[in-house]
Amino acid sequence: MKKLLKFLGCSRSRSKKLSSVNEEKTTEVPQDTHNKKIDNSFNSENENENNNKNRSKNIKSENDSIENISIDKKEIFNETTGFNINENIDIDELLISNDSPLICPYEKKAIKFTKRGLMNLFDELIKLDGWKNYWNKDNCIIDIRDKGSPINSEFYLIKTLYVIQKTELKYNKSIDNILKFIYGTEIRIKWDTSLKSLELIDGEELKNFVVDTWAKSPIYLVSERDGVEKRFVFKYDNIIYSFGTPVPDEFFPEKKNVIRIINYMNFLKLYEDDENFYFLNINQADFKMVIPQLLMNVTLPMTTKNWYNNLKKVCNSYKIVGNNIEKIESNHSDLNEEFEFVDEKNDKKKNENFVKEENVKSDNEKNTSQANDKINNEDDKKEEEEKKDNEFNFDDINIEEVEEEDVKKD
Repeated sequence: MKKLLKFLGCSRSRSKKLSSVNEEKTTEVPQDTHNKKIDNSFNSENENENNNKNRSKNIKSENDSIENISIDKKEIFNETTGFNINENIDIDELLISNDSPLICPYEKKAIKFTKRGLMNLFDELIKLDGWKNYWNKDNCIIDIRDKGSPINSEFYLIKTLYVIQKTELKYNKSIDNILKFIYGTEIRIKWDTSLKSLELIDGEELKNFVVDTWAKSPIYLVSERDGVEKRFVFKYDNIIYSFGTPVPDEFFPEKKNVIRIINYMNFLKLYEDDENFYFLNINQADFKMVIPQLLMNVTLPMTTKNWYNNLKKVCNSYKIVGNNIEKIESNHSDLNEEFEFVDEKNDKKKNENFVKEENVKSDNEKNTSQANDKINNEDDKKEEEEKKDNEFNFDDINIEEVEEEDVKKD
């Protein structure tokens, strides 16, 4: 009996030890991303079978959820252009597929076409050494880098910062509206007098698109030029970025008698603070012509200032309606309110000026009528004298005729 009790006691103690071990192991089990416990290897064979079934169900459901997530984030590309047509493109998602026909061969190694990649490229270009400043006035700073860029070292790299004060704009003080004035093709062509045409070839305007910009000839004997580029426009941290790079010539054929330029880069960073709008632009282009440094020094500041002055004028004269702009009707009440105090103060002076003008007007009219009378009198005198002369001559002729008749009679 004692042996039996002793045996049972040992069995009970062994089972307690095993259960305690199982409890310790259970508390040390890690958790996966879905907060589910990994199966305990100390379970019995029956429990393992059940757990295997449950595990297979869990794995299947997990795979389904992963697949759904991947579908939500899957990059969807346009078949023709390769543009990413997702509604919300993540900062590290491709804006255009790597095998797109719009990407030039040299760009595949030089540019990463994601939002992060393009923003990093912009910052790298800004921080390059060798920039030389040669214009800094009239709210405009222009720097030139003779060495070009890492993408192309043959042509000048030009950096321009232009500042528009918000007080200069009466209407369209929204950064989004300014964006539409610059890159809305239907809007831009109506105010940019330097352009002959602006054609949206493919894509979605103000997002990912291809545009053909056809410029008028700037001076006589210089051919018209156009440039076809793919453009990516997006907003990040309330800053608008616009990146334009060329497309291969075979994608969009050249026009007759129009020279195709190569815009290696046409980048814009548009941002604002409480007082100003800032337009930071980086441009590098092959215009297919030799441009002397002296000519560029003269024309670049002038054309830059003129372009932004036109932008300010259109922002103050037009409102955006859909994809078009409409003329803003002049508000005479605003003008009256603005000059009301001045008008009241100058009423007396205006009346005095009006009287003076009327007096001068009447004096001029009197002088004019007197002069006309004098001229008329002189004309009358001349006519009378001419009549007398004519009468005298006529009499003379008659006299002579009479004398001739008398001679004949004789």
